[in-house]
Amino acid sequence: MEYNILRDWLSNHQFTWEKLGDILTYHHNAPILFSSGLFFFLFIGFLMIYMSLRKHTLARIIYVTLFSLYFYYKSSGLWFGLLVFTATSDFLIAQCISHTTSVLKRKLFVTLSLCINLGMLGYFKYFNFLGELFTMAAGGEWLKMNIFLPVGISFFTFQSISYVIDVYRGRIQPLGRWIDYVFYVSFFPQLVAGPIVRARDFIPQMYKNPTVTRSEFGEGLFLILCGLFKKTVISDYISMNFVDRIFDAPLLYTGVENLLGVYGYALQIYCDFSGYSDMAIGIAREVAVDLQRIAVDAHQALESRVEQRFVEDAVDEVERDVVRNDRLFEQAREDQEDARAEHLACDHDRVLPDLRDEIPGADDRAGHQLRKEGYIKRVIQYVGQWLDVFPVNVNGIA
Repeated sequence: MEYNILRDWLSNHQFTWEKLGDILTYHHNAPILFSSGLFFFLFIGFLMIYMSLRKHTLARIIYVTLFSLYFYYKSSGLWFGLLVFTATSDFLIAQCISHTTSVLKRKLFVTLSLCINLGMLGYFKYFNFLGELFTMAAGGEWLKMNIFLPVGISFFTFQSISYVIDVYRGRIQPLGRWIDYVFYVSFFPQLVAGPIVRARDFIPQMYKNPTVTRSEFGEGLFLILCGLFKKTVISDYISMNFVDRIFDAPLLYTGVENLLGVYGYALQIYCDFSGYSDMAIGIAREVAVDLQRIAVDAHQALESRVEQRFVEDAVDEVERDVVRNDRLFEQAREDQEDARAEHLACDHDRVLPDLRDEIPGADDRAGHQLRKEGYIKRVIQYVGQWLDVFPVNVNGIA
């Protein structure tokens, strides 16, 4: 009886080329994921051949590029041609930028790259949204189109744009081989979920001899297992058994349960992206590419630029305050001097009539001389009192 059961199982699970072809073909309802068993077996086979090519740079680049394109085919079907088109167009545009000295032409090439990439991204991701928005504003009704969204289109689009901009700004030299650039854009560990890496940080790792130490291999394996735990055990379990049930019928649950559903959804999103990123970093670590170091270096460079900009703004603000305070001080001093002059002028008009009344014989020459001396004495006395210079000897003046 046991023999018959084993025979029936083998007959039902008999290996055929048709089944193998069906497994390796794209299915829209079952795209390949890092957490799937198929990718696990494919990656083991890929890794064995990859390590045998570690001393042959060009062969290794071609091999990784072909595997990356196949991985994207299993994720999005024939839309992997869109990835090839993006890589080819930006590779040619970067070559044109590097061979052009005209500033206007260089800007036109960058504009062309932005139009191609953002145009494709806008069509696949936002065409229905924008169409519905404008149709509602016009008072009509939008018929939603069935547009397929290729997996990871945002990631490889912006990564390709960053390469063109770096070439335009002179930060890197354009790659000489088309296959090298396709390798950079389509590197499978970070193709569908990031992280986005800059060409000047990633390209040097393409040409170095891939050597993985025991500690690096263990670290990569640990990241893969952590990512699998976050993705399958936490994220998928919360989604199927808690969040989806509450969101499907929120009126059947209490307010506290709905609130916990929102928090559970936040945890689901975090574990989904974090787990996938951990697996991507771990898988890249197994092929001697350190995506984590690239991301950390980029983050530190950004922090350095932000800190430098903050310090420059602070210094400029202090300089503006100093200049503004100096101007206010000068204005206050000028106002004080004007007030002094006006005060002295008023006292001059007040002292002069008093002298005319106090000095007799003002009409003759002697009276005029006495009036002049008395006026000078009174003025000196007033100035001395105003300046707090005491005592002032006015009798010594002849």
